[in-house]
Amino acid sequence: MTTIVQGIQGLRDIVGQHLGYSGYGSYRGKRFEDVESDLERNWEQTKGNSRLAWNEAKGAVRDGWHYVERAMPGDADRDGR
Repeated sequence: MTTIVQGIQGLRDIVGQHLGYSGYGSYRGKRFEDVESDLERNWEQTKGNSRLAWNEAKGAVRDGWHYVERAMPGDADRDGR
């Protein structure tokens, strides 16, 4: 894998994870799957000039969501995480 491709993938992950972090705050107590369509709309609005489709960014958004979820005490959405 080239350094440029790695850099692009890293940037995708950072942007996607940021949406996951902020999305969790907006939808706290809900499951990722229950708000995925809202997060997809947010991605389409905030991705700027990026050509990444939602299905390419969704994994990073989910990772960011679950990172925050695991850092919070309790299990607000009752999914076992």
